[in-house]
Amino acid sequence: MSGTLSTFPLLTEPAELLPKYLLFLGFAVFLASTMNRNWTLIESVYCAGMIPIEVYSAFVHTKVLPVGYDFVPQALISCYCAVGIVFAYCKSTSILLSSMRASKSHSDDGGQGQPTQLKRD
Repeated sequence: MSGTLSTFPLLTEPAELLPKYLLFLGFAVFLASTMNRNWTLIESVYCAGMIPIEVYSAFVHTKVLPVGYDFVPQALISCYCAVGIVFAYCKSTSILLSSMRASKSHSDDGGQGQPTQLKRD
C-alpha cells in the first residue's frame, strides 16, 4: 500500500482527487481480500496512519502553511512511505531467512523432523 500512497503527490489537480481515492480504496479492498493472513497491529496502525497524512496533505496544508511550503506534504508522504517500504523489506527478509532455516533443518534430519543419531560400531 505504501507504493500506491507514494504516487499521490503526483496527482495534484482537484479533478484527480476522486479517481485517486477510488483507485486506492479499490486496491486496499483487493489487497485485504486476497491476503490469506491477519494483519499485525503494527501493519494496521500504519495503514490507518495513511488517512490523516493524506487528509493533511490534500486539505489542511494549504490552509495552515504559507504558499512557499508546497514541498511539505510531498516530503511527509515520501518519508511515511519509506518507513512502510523498509518495514515490508525487513519483514520479507525475516520470513525468507526463517523459511531457509526451517528448510535447512528439515533437510539435515533426513525429512523426519528429528535430529539424526550417529550409529556407533
